[in-house]
Amino acid sequence: MWICAGCRMMVTLQVALPEMDEEGVYFICPVCRRRNPLAALPRKDPDDPLELEQPPPVRR
Repeated sequence: MWICAGCRMMVTLQVALPEMDEEGVYFICPVCRRRNPLAALPRKDPDDPLELEQPPPVRR
């Protein structure tokens, strides 16, 4: 489960699938349509499934 950085909605894989483009991995919030970055966790074996986490928000 992830939390949208814009509207703070709790988002599950059932409503927002992760996507990838030239800027990286992300999900789009189904409520406010904000793009939220995701990061891949390190894997011991390249054949292991990819696990994603939501990085902490960037303070500006």
